[in-house]
Amino acid sequence: MTDQSEKKSHLKTVFLLERAKHALSFEEAAAKIRISPSYLRAIETGERIPSPKVCARICRAYGLDPREYIAIALTEKYGEVVEFLQCQEMLNPVLLHIIREIEKLPDQKRTRVIEIVMETIALARS
Repeated sequence: MTDQSEKKSHLKTVFLLERAKHALSFEEAAAKIRISPSYLRAIETGERIPSPKVCARICRAYGLDPREYIAIALTEKYGEVVEFLQCQEMLNPVLLHIIREIEKLPDQKRTRVIEIVMETIALARS
């Protein structure tokens, strides 16, 4: 399995190459995706990881299957939690909804929820 930096590199590289393939400027691509050019630049440089919603819009704009790239983006954000959930083959809508809800939590609560999930994963594996 690839490490987190390779996944991050893969995601930003794919989106950068796809924008170039479609001959779109930052402004044109951002307008098509419905995000700011500065946010798109941050995604393409790896400074920011797109939310599942934004990732899906980027994929649709470039004609890509969003499922693969949403999974990469979520794995980059949540690491082992998402990798464990991916053992289900693909993230189903219920799990994706749960992850989106966790993402909305304040940092301290989100960290605690992720810790609980990680503990549950460890118990399930033992």
